[in-house]
Amino acid sequence: MRIIFLCLTLMASAALADGPKKVQALTATLPSPDQVKEALISADKKLSQQQEALLQEKEQLQSLRAEIAEMLEKLSQGCSQAQTPVITAVESGDENQREEKKRLLQLAESISGMQPEAAAVTLANIPVEVAVKLILAVESKKAGKILSQMPPEKAAQLITAVLLSRQEAAGQKAPAAKAAREEHK
Repeated sequence: MRIIFLCLTLMASAALADGPKKVQALTATLPSPDQVKEALISADKKLSQQQEALLQEKEQLQSLRAEIAEMLEKLSQGCSQAQTPVITAVESGDENQREEKKRLLQLAESISGMQPEAAAVTLANIPVEVAVKLILAVESKKAGKILSQMPPEKAAQLITAVLLSRQEAAGQKAPAAKAAREEHK
C-alpha cells in the first residue's frame, strides 16, 4: 500500500507541474480516502483469516506428528529386534510365491540403502499392501526414519496398516481389523 501511495503522490506532483487541468483529471481517477481505508481494512481482514487458517493447519500437523510418533513407538516396541517376518523364508511356498518373496527382499534391500527422504517418497507412491510388506522387511529403526519423512497422513495410514497386518499375522483376524484396513486403502 505504501508503494501505491508513493506512486500516487509522485503522479500528483507531476500533474501539478503540468497544470490544473491535469490535477483535476488525476484527482478524478484517484480513489477517495474512504475507499483506500476500506481496501486496507478488507486486506487486513483477509490477511488475518489466512493467518488463522495457517495456525489451525500448523496445530493439526503437530497433532498428527504426535500421533505418528506414538504409533512409531508402538511399532518399534513391537519389533525390537531387526526383523523381516513377512518375507524371510524364501524357500517356503510355491514357485510364484518364492519369486515374489525374492523380489520383495531385493526391494527391501534397495529401500534400506536409500536415504530416508527418497525411500519415503517411494513408499508413499506405491500400493499400501506392498509398502506394508517392505516396511516390515526393513529394519525397524530404518523404517521409523523413513516413516518420519512422509506426510503425516500417509505415514499414519501405513503404520495403521502395518499394525493391522501384525494383528492378522498373530491370528487376531477380527472383522473390525479387516474393515479398518480396507478403509485405509
